[in-house]
Amino acid sequence: MEKHQGAILEKVVRNSDVSISELARILVTNRRTVYYWFTQQSVSKRVIEKVGEALFYDFSNDFPDYNTSSNRKELSENIFAQPFRNISSGNNLEFWKDKYLNLLEEYNSLILQKSA
Repeated sequence: MEKHQGAILEKVVRNSDVSISELARILVTNRRTVYYWFTQQSVSKRVIEKVGEALFYDFSNDFPDYNTSSNRKELSENIFAQPFRNISSGNNLEFWKDKYLNLLEEYNSLILQKSA
């Protein structure tokens, strides 16, 4: 039986000192996406690598097939080598993502009401 990769990812995230909101900000995504990853039986290698970098966690024991082993120094160099993004532009991006998702939910709600 295959491991539920989303559940493993969730366990590591929740046991870390990083909140889901902060993780989403670090990964330049939103909380809904992070929660979506937790529900998935299979999570892409790229997502696992990015979460591992953000949390300074080595997933190689959890996912030996992915060969994600890297030392802490390499992980910290990768994450800190990227320039810090402008906070205002990051907030602006999150604003529009949230706006889009809210509009999409409203649209789906209207469609369901119309079909009923």
